[in-house]
Amino acid sequence: MMLQNNICRLRAVDTEDLDFIYELENNPALWEFGNTITPYSKFTIREYLENAHRDIYEVKQLRLAICNPKEEIKGVVDLYDFDPYH
Repeated sequence: MMLQNNICRLRAVDTEDLDFIYELENNPALWEFGNTITPYSKFTIREYLENAHRDIYEVKQLRLAICNPKEEIKGVVDLYDFDPYH
């Protein structure tokens, strides 16, 4: 099943997204929308991306990259505190 239309496509994050996600996570103007108030190292983000394939039922979260039709990453969407019961 593909999550896409003619405007954007949602896909799994990949290690190639490291620089984009590093900039995103370390932008203090965006911290109010997330769950952090401290910057992340590239090492920490690289480790996260290498393990991002893990199952949502196991890690209770899912991050998808938002890409344009040219496959350029433009943003991310996060599902967290996933509870299959609710």
